[in-house]
This record gives sequence, structure tokens and C-alpha cells, in this order.
Amino acid sequence: MIIGDDVWIGDNAVIIGPVSIGRGSIIGANSVVRRDVPDQTIAAGVPARPIKQFKYATSQWERICADGPKDTLLAPDEELRDSRA
Repeated sequence: MIIGDDVWIGDNAVIIGPVSIGRGSIIGANSVVRRDVPDQTIAAGVPARPIKQFKYATSQWERICADGPKDTLLAPDEELRDSRA
């Protein structure tokens, strides 16, 4: 397990297996991390999924689309779509 610098890990979060948590990332409370988390990413849930990523070009956190490819981002004013809908 590799945990980068400036990482915040919420209460009761569980990290399973040989995963890597990137620099500046945030893991939500009660999350279960089973896969690598990239740098500057907020991940939460069971299993933990990336929900936001910091973009240096805009200096803002941007939401990651729930039902699209992992790297697809929503515009800041769009609603995060529920993948169960």
C-alpha cells in the first residue's frame, strides 16, 4: 500500500490490498478502497469511486461523470447523474 503526501482519509475508511492513493487525494468516511486512487481525487463509497478531481487549468474541483468513462467530467453547473436511474 502506498499513500501519497497530503492525503486525507476519513473516519472508518478501509483500504484493502496493494493499492496506491495519489498525492493530495481525499478518501471519504466509511469508504472501502479496493483500487488505486489518482492524484488530486476525491473518492467515496462502498466500493470507493472517484467523484471529483482537481483540475489545475481551472483551479477547481470538477465532478466525474457517474455513468461514463472514468475520465469524463461534467461541467460545474451540471447535476451528477445517478447511475441507478
